[in-house]
Amino acid sequence: METTETREEMITTVTHVFRCDNCNKVLGKSEEYDDGYYDKFGEVEYNFHLGDSWYLSRKTLCEQCKKKYHNEIIDALSKVGFTKN
Repeated sequence: METTETREEMITTVTHVFRCDNCNKVLGKSEEYDDGYYDKFGEVEYNFHLGDSWYLSRKTLCEQCKKKYHNEIIDALSKVGFTKN
C-alpha cells in the first residue's frame, strides 16, 4: 500500500546585489548557497606596504570606474616620485 504525505516548507533565499561604489551601477546579483558562499562582482583590492605598515583599499567597482581609480592611484604615486619599472 502506498500513501502520500504533504508538507509545506518555507525557503528563504538570500540574493546579494552588487553595485559600483562610485556610480551605483548594478554589477550583478548572486544567490547565496546553503553553505553561505556566493559569487562576487566588481571586487577591487589594492595593498601597499610602506615601512612597517600595510595600506589597503577594498572597493566594488564597475570596469569604467575601476580603470579611473587605477589611473588615480598611478597619478598619485607618480606625483610623489614613483616610477614604473
